Amino acid sequence: MDNKLVSKLESMKVPDANAYWISPTGQLFEVESKHIDEIIKSPESFSLTKEYVDEVYKKHNEPRGFEGKARHEIMDSLIRSGWIRVRYYAKNDCYSVELNSLTKKVKDYLWAWASGIVEANSKRKLSDVKIIEFLTKNTLMLNIDRITKDELCRSSTISAEIDANKSFDELFFEGLDLLVKGYKEFAEGLSDIADNHIKKRDKEAK
Repeated sequence: MDNKLVSKLESMKVPDANAYWISPTGQLFEVESKHIDEIIKSPESFSLTKEYVDEVYKKHNEPRGFEGKARHEIMDSLIRSGWIRVRYYAKNDCYSVELNSLTKKVKDYLWAWASGIVEANSKRKLSDVKIIEFLTKNTLMLNIDRITKDELCRSSTISAEIDANKSFDELFFEGLDLLVKGYKEFAEGLSDIADNHIKKRDKEAK
C-alpha cells in the first residue's frame, strides 16, 4: 500500500454508513441522505460554486436537489474528475462504487475504505462490492473481504514488459503463460464469489 496516498482515509475512522464520497485526494465524506444533497450543502468541498450548481439546475429547468438530469450532469462531472461515489444497498447487501478509472491510487483508497468498513462493522465483511469504471464502462464484482486482502490490486489488466532482445516466439509464449495465469485467477475469483453467496444463503436460511 502507498501509505502517503491512503493516509487521509487511514487517519480517520470510517463510519458504518450507507453512502460516501471519496475525494481525488483520499478525503472521505459521509453522505447522510443523498449524494447530491452534500454537493448542494457544501459545493466548495467539491471545488464547485453555488452559482455553478444553480446554473446547471436552471439549464435543465429542475428544482435544486431534484434527482434528474442536473443531478446526473453534476455528479457525472465530479466522478470523471476523480471523485468516487459509494452507496450501500441493503436489499442486495451490496456496495455500488462509481469511479472514473481504477488506478493504483484509487485501488489504495478502496483498500483503506474497505478495511475501515470491516473495523466499523464486521458483518459487512462479505458484502458484495460492484465497481463501475466510467472510463472503460467495465464492471468488477468483489466483496469487502477480498478488497482488504489486496485482491483488487491483483485484478489489474495483464501486461508484459517487452524486451527488444527477445524473439517473437519467446514473447508469444510468455504472453500465453500470462493469459493462462490470468484465466486461473479469474476462475478462482468466480469460485470465491460463489462460495460467499452460498454461505450467505445458508446463513439466511437458518
